[in-house]
Amino acid sequence: MILVFVIILFIILLWCKYRLSTEEKYKINSLGINWRNKAGVSETVNKWILVLYDKDGKNIHQTEDKSPQNLQNFMDVSLNAIENKKFGSEIIGTNILSVYYNSISDDTKVYSGEVSLDSNDFTASLSDITTKESDIQTWGELKAPAETLDEILGTEGTKVYAYPKGSTKDLYKCINTNACNIYSPMWWVRKTCFILELGFEKTGDIGYFYPNFPSLGHKDKYFGVKPSSKEVKMTCKDDCSLKPQKFYLEKPEGVTDTDTVKYGRFVYIDTNGDKNYLYVSENDDGDLKLKVAKLSDISDTSSTVFEFRYSKDCESYWENVKKYKVDGQWKFGSEVYDCGPEKNPTIHNCRKWKHVLINEEGNGTACTSKEENRKYQNGFVIQTQWPKKTTIEELNAKTEGYLTTALESIIAGDNIDPNKNKDIASDPQFYKNQYDAQNKAYGDAKAKQDAIKSYDLTGGFTCYIYGLYMKNIPAKYGSGGSKKQCFNWWGKKVCWTMAMPAKLISPAKIELTSKDDSEYFSVPSDFNNKIPDLMRTGIVDFSNKTKATDNIILSSKNFEEYAVRWQGQFVPEVSGTHTFYTKSDDMSYLYVNGNMIVNNGGEHGDDEEKSGTVNLDIGKVYLIEILFSENKIGDDIKVSFQEPNGDKTSNFDGYMLKDDKTCESSMFGGGSDNGITDYEHCLVCAHKWEPGYHKRTINCENIWGINQD
Repeated sequence: MILVFVIILFIILLWCKYRLSTEEKYKINSLGINWRNKAGVSETVNKWILVLYDKDGKNIHQTEDKSPQNLQNFMDVSLNAIENKKFGSEIIGTNILSVYYNSISDDTKVYSGEVSLDSNDFTASLSDITTKESDIQTWGELKAPAETLDEILGTEGTKVYAYPKGSTKDLYKCINTNACNIYSPMWWVRKTCFILELGFEKTGDIGYFYPNFPSLGHKDKYFGVKPSSKEVKMTCKDDCSLKPQKFYLEKPEGVTDTDTVKYGRFVYIDTNGDKNYLYVSENDDGDLKLKVAKLSDISDTSSTVFEFRYSKDCESYWENVKKYKVDGQWKFGSEVYDCGPEKNPTIHNCRKWKHVLINEEGNGTACTSKEENRKYQNGFVIQTQWPKKTTIEELNAKTEGYLTTALESIIAGDNIDPNKNKDIASDPQFYKNQYDAQNKAYGDAKAKQDAIKSYDLTGGFTCYIYGLYMKNIPAKYGSGGSKKQCFNWWGKKVCWTMAMPAKLISPAKIELTSKDDSEYFSVPSDFNNKIPDLMRTGIVDFSNKTKATDNIILSSKNFEEYAVRWQGQFVPEVSGTHTFYTKSDDMSYLYVNGNMIVNNGGEHGDDEEKSGTVNLDIGKVYLIEILFSENKIGDDIKVSFQEPNGDKTSNFDGYMLKDDKTCESSMFGGGSDNGITDYEHCLVCAHKWEPGYHKRTINCENIWGINQD
């Protein structure tokens, strides 16, 4: 149950006219009551019930009212409880007039008041009858609720701008989506492109008004509703086939008014008694349209909420003008002309625009002052530039998809219009600069690709193995024994014993063997001051330990407590983020130019894969170092990489620079007297120190000088 007396009604005035009939009956010409609905009526009440009880509490008269206009929030209601009805003597005395909503019960009673009559009240002539007032305050003495139209309108002279909630388009843009033509020489046509003040022309019915746009400058400024589509169209007040529609304002829930923005719903009652709400509908082209419908037929009820703002930002537009002034003045124009570096007609198109201010100071965000940005002052002319279609096609043909951004969309008209493209308004050469940047990027990329072609990429990684060596295994022979030989000599048998050569059991061979002092390198620094026992070159396949060591460490045999270091110079084919992976048993690390990218340290099985990313530039040479060590039980390593938008692979073939500068064990300290030829050679060959441009860099700098070639 709602608190009906507080929430639903202000009871205003009780009035009565009565006279004695000629038939000795008591006739009441009229007994009426006035009130003003408050919030909650529209959602709750479907009819009013008025009952007159006599002094004994008996219902002696009852009437109902279902008029739609009397069932709305904030509407003034005037009802006749009795009209031209005769009563007997039961009417004499103190009667009670009660008002209920929907049904008769104590829960639905909103008012009860005394109506006291005696026989003398029926002796006066009709001309003597006057209104009989109750002691209830009149509606005009009550404070109007904040949700009323007068509250939205504010003080006299206040300008109101109406928008769909959260939109930057005012209501006019939702009615006439194609009305704006910023290039029209007629000011009243250009004016429709800007925010229009909303007018509230009162109808004579309290709370109702005709919404309109008074500044349009013509008669078709009122809201009309097309019967078929329920779409709002502009119409005139008189002599138009589409009649103007009057609305009242209803306060929505879930929003909070501020000093500068208030919220409301446009509502009217149709001839069927249904409430129709103004709402925003989006068509297939993405344009916002205003329509009306019952609330139950609107899927998104938030579209019925509108903002009433009391200020707007400074407004202006860009006017297309001729290339040259006419009589010293800029005139309207539409031509596109050639311009570009040194007036080269094959590069860019140009157009000039003049800035036109609607008002010098906006009530919302003020216009930019000359000190802040001269470009936005009234009459300032800019020249927009953008590449021609042929220029764009030429660039895209050259890039062959290498560049990440295509420029075809620039040739569309809206993109080169500062009224529709904020980038152009703030930077008239926006697309020219974008083209120039992409053309430069193409030139730089082509130079790098040309550089790649100059490299010999038939190289690979150099592999250094610690703790394993190739052991010479001598041939193994068994004892030869002896053999008795006999023959017949002139009838006489002659025999002797012959010694046989030793029998070969196994041939001599070279076999990979663990050193007696081999050890597990648990961290990268364990490689410091270590001299490798084996070395191989040209490694490009890292799919397993066998291929990664040039068939030295076979997959068919497991070794313990050994380590491997790989070094090679990698040249990317594309720029961007590259991902590197190691999957090993046990520890492994991967460095790019001395920076650790993959940390797969610790003892673990070969199912432990770790990865890391690094941004690499096409055509640039990067030193990649991979460290691996095995402790106990099982050993293997797999290394992979993945280019931007590429596939993961363990094949480095075609990416590795072939370098004639080798690294012998005598060079591992980086000394110039040990065969090192330059600073970069020192960084590559200084295996005495772990990867990373710290101690290795410092020592090479001490020998060769900082960045010495």
